[in-house]
Amino acid sequence: MVISLKRLIVSFLLVTLGMTPVLAEEAKVAEKAAVDPNAVVTQREFATKLIQELNLGSMPNKVKDIHLQNVLSGRRTLVVEAEDHYDKRRDQITLRTFNTIGAFTGKGWLGASADPTSVTFKARIPLAGIYRIKVRGAGNGQLWSIGGKAIKVDCGPRLKDVELGTVILDAELAIFNVSLPPDGAVDAITFTAPDLPSIEPTRGWQFDAPLTYGSAAEAASMLLKNSLSFVNDPAQQPRIIPVAGNASLPSGVSLVTDQIYGRFYGEGWFRTGYSPAKMELPFPIDQPAFYRVRVLWMGDLFLGTLDGVPVEGKGKPYLDWLDVGVYHLAKGKHLMRIDLPKAVGISAIELTTKVSGEVACLKLLGWQQPAAEQVKVGDLAVLIKDINDKYLASGRK
Repeated sequence: MVISLKRLIVSFLLVTLGMTPVLAEEAKVAEKAAVDPNAVVTQREFATKLIQELNLGSMPNKVKDIHLQNVLSGRRTLVVEAEDHYDKRRDQITLRTFNTIGAFTGKGWLGASADPTSVTFKARIPLAGIYRIKVRGAGNGQLWSIGGKAIKVDCGPRLKDVELGTVILDAELAIFNVSLPPDGAVDAITFTAPDLPSIEPTRGWQFDAPLTYGSAAEAASMLLKNSLSFVNDPAQQPRIIPVAGNASLPSGVSLVTDQIYGRFYGEGWFRTGYSPAKMELPFPIDQPAFYRVRVLWMGDLFLGTLDGVPVEGKGKPYLDWLDVGVYHLAKGKHLMRIDLPKAVGISAIELTTKVSGEVACLKLLGWQQPAAEQVKVGDLAVLIKDINDKYLASGRK
């Protein structure tokens, strides 16, 4: 009877106060804790609370697992199908499914009539960033308003992809619109920004599973990795991967063997002249773990990506090791893409394996609980607060 009465009170408050589904979910968790603080937290509850309390990204009021993944995966490429995101009640535009003006994506495309037509779109941006925007449309003189910018583009008579430029977008439900010329069309809008590192236990999220301190520690360590003092794995020697023999020599780049600028590894090192270039260095990982990544680099600014995540640093006018951070690398193939400005050089990258796993992550965070111990509802707030405090102290890196 006590439990039933509490549920009746909670239900009454939700209806009376008009709580959103997120608040309703939090009320359920609070009720669960009040009834039984020893109830076990699920990974879903932990992930939801982590995003909300640390403000990691944007989710709708009615949270589904896909919304959690959209934030925690770090992926920042979003394709907005026009036919799924326009205002069906107010926008005077027609959904069409034939391909007479070119191939389309999704279920169809939106076509204007013989008059200019305005269309309003709503799409959730899970992660903030500087996004490059591309529209697939038709018609000259399209006028887009997005991210505080007004952008005019010509798409021509058939559906094709056209770049709109870059805008700064917050993590939120974005509202943007386009004024289409007579017989203009819009099929899809693509938002692209460099990915962020993922946040997850090493075995991935299992949202229905009970949350253990070990899996919570692994997820938190991925978030805080550049502020934690990882210890080198004594069983693994640092691995050096020369660019010569492992990366294709880009056009306009020379393979040199002189040591006037410092020691190099492999058959030589890559050096640019008066023209910039780009290169790709693929490499495999046999053991999933955290790795300290360094680049043997000559030049001022180092810019690149590791599996789509930006890496950067400031180098010297001679070959020297440049530390670009700690990354968790899964077993399998990985790719580093590197910008090569004028008059720079690169010889190799170095991967130093760190002691990883649940026990190591617990120690790094200073948590005393055994890895297999399940997190209770009554302890969740304390756990999240500790992660948040460390996150703020790290400068939210």
